[in-house]
Amino acid sequence: MKSLIYTTAAFMFLLIVFSCQQDVSKVKVSDKFFPLQKDYEYINLIPDSLWTPEQRLLVYKLTGIIAENIANENDSLVLKLTKEEMIAKGIPEPYYNLLLNNVIELNALEETGKISIDSIISMVRTAHRQNDSLKFIY
Repeated sequence: MKSLIYTTAAFMFLLIVFSCQQDVSKVKVSDKFFPLQKDYEYINLIPDSLWTPEQRLLVYKLTGIIAENIANENDSLVLKLTKEEMIAKGIPEPYYNLLLNNVIELNALEETGKISIDSIISMVRTAHRQNDSLKFIY
């Protein structure tokens, strides 16, 4: 269980570190970010030490959905999942736009050459496989 928490934290840390180290003039982020729901308590804004068992399960499901539904197409990260499909898998609707925004940001970082889309996909899939037994805890 700690491994999933550490992996999630490492993935978020990686995104933050790469975001903070970029020369803004070199990163081209799409003008179209998807709106996030205001006043929604996104799991990444809650310290993992305060997560409930339900929130830990949400993190497990979310990493699984990401691992199964991201792909590298023409050197771009894509999410191959509709909002309806994600909701049917038990993920609250507000997370869909958050995932789309993360895809946009990671694609912009890939353009700088400091991050590889394939390495991100590999890391997420490996982390989820290593924590597959967590689904039985809850």
